[in-house]
Amino acid sequence: MRNDVLRACVVGGVAALTMVAGGVSAQMAYHPHVHGDEDHDGLPGFDIRESIDGVLSDQATAALAEWRGTGAYSAKVAALHRLKMQVPDLRCDDHPVFGTPLFLRSTAAFLTPASKAPYADILAGYLDANADLFGFDSKALGETRVVRNFDTHGIMHHLTHQQVVGGLDVFGATMRSNFTTRGELINVSCSFVPTPVGGWNIVAPVLTAEAALRTAAASVGVPIVNPVTQSQSPKWPSLICAPRSML
Repeated sequence: MRNDVLRACVVGGVAALTMVAGGVSAQMAYHPHVHGDEDHDGLPGFDIRESIDGVLSDQATAALAEWRGTGAYSAKVAALHRLKMQVPDLRCDDHPVFGTPLFLRSTAAFLTPASKAPYADILAGYLDANADLFGFDSKALGETRVVRNFDTHGIMHHLTHQQVVGGLDVFGATMRSNFTTRGELINVSCSFVPTPVGGWNIVAPVLTAEAALRTAAASVGVPIVNPVTQSQSPKWPSLICAPRSML
């Protein structure tokens, strides 16, 4: 009995800590400027969907209102209601721009029972079972790449899927899922960009990464006049960079 109580306390603490961490992660996923290299200063982030004071633009507000009048939104609301009947104290924060589930968690229960299946399969099954809530099923994971997959202290496992469209990472669009090592899903945060009606219409990129960097730098008045180099950071292996001494 005492061991059961101790385990409940430990698991509850893990869930609470992960909820806090996941909440921060989910919020960070929405604000592009926090995904830059923290070791370097830079200009503040700019999101065309927001005004300078962080309020949604008129276009984004109208798009969100239009979506809330669709059958997909009604299905999402109904799915969340059903899930709340199954999982005590379930909480769901919506993405401020898309209206889709941004952070799903409970401090009273895990989202799934224990499982010996691979963590990615547990997440896939959860998405399939709650496709109306998220607006997509596990097929969406086929258009991602795993950028985080590790344990912490032998009690938790973490997965992060990066959304990829047309071979390119969608900036700030990730799904982060956290599990106990018993295979219980603790929480999910998601900032995937919803697939447009009719699917993605991606124009093949005509700029190389270096050309894009040079164009972006020139557009803000700091043209790059020297060679650029591949990032040596394991955190951003696909980026190219230009140290300040090279501008």
